Amino acid sequence: MKNTLFVTILMFAVLVFSCKKETTEPVNPEPPIPQSSNKWFSVTDSTKVYFSHGNLQYEALSDIWKFAENQWDTNVGDGWSNLLNWRNYDSVVDNYRNMTKDEWLYVLETRNTNSGTRYAKAQLNGINGMILLPDGWDNRIYELNEINIYTADYPSNVIDSTLWESTMEPQGAVFLPASGYRIGEDVYGMVDYGYYWTATGYNDSWAYYWRFGIHFYETNKCPRGYGLAVRLVCDAE
Repeated sequence: MKNTLFVTILMFAVLVFSCKKETTEPVNPEPPIPQSSNKWFSVTDSTKVYFSHGNLQYEALSDIWKFAENQWDTNVGDGWSNLLNWRNYDSVVDNYRNMTKDEWLYVLETRNTNSGTRYAKAQLNGINGMILLPDGWDNRIYELNEINIYTADYPSNVIDSTLWESTMEPQGAVFLPASGYRIGEDVYGMVDYGYYWTATGYNDSWAYYWRFGIHFYETNKCPRGYGLAVRLVCDAE
């Protein structure tokens, strides 16, 4: 009887100790990961958009459109092109469209953001370009240098692909690579300059684009037959 009682008491003590151990809270819990409150970009006072995953690419032989696999991609092969003639791009990928000249300028110059950052020059995975941060970006995720300064140089922010893919891209950051422009088969300004079409035509043969480079960005116009980069968006609401 005594042995039975002793075993019973011992088992009860082990059970109580085990339960207490399982419910013990960690002494230093991990802080929550900062999140963007939203990942959209205001392009007017009432319109918000999300950017496509990468620049638009086209394969003429099969008449196929796709987005670049990585946001920093500038080199294409096997019949694909990423420096495209001007056209109405609203129909080439479902639910996506190009932005007007005024919408691009609103993104760069006018919109309000939680972080105070609209854009910054950067080198991502060794590629020069411009980073755009969404309206709801939280600087605790990552804080850029030389923000909203068009005269800044690319090495102001040097970011590797691991940081980008694990931390910045999932929270809505956008990268526009400097991929140059094309006249006929010749490409100019690659590495140092980004030329992007807007949806705004100038006349029957010219259209507006915007470009950025070392120490500047601006809007201008050129013949529609030139090859420039295209970054599409879809409306958020």
